[in-house]
Amino acid sequence: LVYGLPGFSKDHESFINRTQFQESVRLSFPEATELAVDSVLFHYTNWEDEQNPSHNRDAMDDIVGDYNFICPLLEFAKWNSELGNTAYLYYFHHRSSKLTWPGWMGVMHGYEIEFVFGIPMHRRLNYTKAEEALSRTLMRYWANFAKSG
Repeated sequence: LVYGLPGFSKDHESFINRTQFQESVRLSFPEATELAVDSVLFHYTNWEDEQNPSHNRDAMDDIVGDYNFICPLLEFAKWNSELGNTAYLYYFHHRSSKLTWPGWMGVMHGYEIEFVFGIPMHRRLNYTKAEEALSRTLMRYWANFAKSG
């Protein structure tokens, strides 16, 4: 989701300077007031090292992820629970040994699916033993959820 922002690419480390970070926040929220943009910058800035290019990159990645995934998910779960329904959430953060994206990108949305459907169980694919165990655990969790909610 950060593609197209200044300095970002899946093909390199995407280190960005402070100016690129500020510009990226403004580009990501074109309708936001200056106060709103400043609030986002203030919240996500590492004030002990605000010029740190890897932190600026990671902060921008967090901003985009929080805005597009985390916040809407939490709002929906809250709304659903306020209607009297039970809400279940999980946060998948295991980075597959087969993931080809750069490490700074973390775990992409939907990348737990290979584990949910048991892909690491196929020995010829050479997943780690820990990934096989994780896959078994996720399959059990999802099956239990399907059975009992």
